[in-house]
Amino acid sequence: MQKYIGFAILILFIIAGSAYSLMPAEKTGKLYIYSEIENVKIYVDNVYKADDFVEIESIQTGTHYVKVIEDNEVIHSSIAAVKGGEVTTVIIRENEGKRKEKFSFRGGVSLVHTNFTYTQSLGDLSASENLKPNFGFDFNVYKPLNETWGIEAGYLMTVSGSYTSVSGPISINANPFYFNGIVRHEIFYGGGGINYSFWGIGASGASLSGGLGYQIFAGLEGFNICGELGYTVMNGTISGDGVSMNHSMTGSYIKLGYKS
Repeated sequence: MQKYIGFAILILFIIAGSAYSLMPAEKTGKLYIYSEIENVKIYVDNVYKADDFVEIESIQTGTHYVKVIEDNEVIHSSIAAVKGGEVTTVIIRENEGKRKEKFSFRGGVSLVHTNFTYTQSLGDLSASENLKPNFGFDFNVYKPLNETWGIEAGYLMTVSGSYTSVSGPISINANPFYFNGIVRHEIFYGGGGINYSFWGIGASGASLSGGLGYQIFAGLEGFNICGELGYTVMNGTISGDGVSMNHSMTGSYIKLGYKS
């Protein structure tokens, strides 16, 4: 009797195993896509799914085309192989595509409109004169450090004007090199830094030395076009006839330009 029982159990195991092996394989799996880059659009098989991340709980097994777009440019494309009953994960890293370009050096050029006051001072005495509004050109290089912070270096060419001395009008100009720290939020930015100005003057016998100054500013940037409003102080020393005086240009400026 026990032989028959054992034989029957063996037959049942064989039948159950055969039935399991004949069961169709699972036809769906899971596909999870995560982006370390914010504000991107995720597509699967050229169909938009979500922004930044998507968890597809049921998708047909096989290969699927994954595409990620940032600012209308494809920054990631790959083929994901989905297996039945398993989770396939795709991660878009920070250093991919356009994200990498964001942190490269950028150059710019701007037309600058200035509205400055020129001041000469000796001890407790000082004299100031408003200069006529003028134009110059600004050349700069910008390096983003992350999504928020960046640094900038540049040169402002020909910030000039004239003032009236006892001998008549005298032209004077300051050309500062500058270094700034910048903070950004969406299309807005602001910051400040230091400058060192090289001076020129249309008066014989005068000797000019540069000096340290500073600037602060705020602006907007979009589609590679930037507009900026700022305030600057440019310092130096002027000497002549045995007398040495401090002098400065201070005032506001407006920039309109292009950044690569």
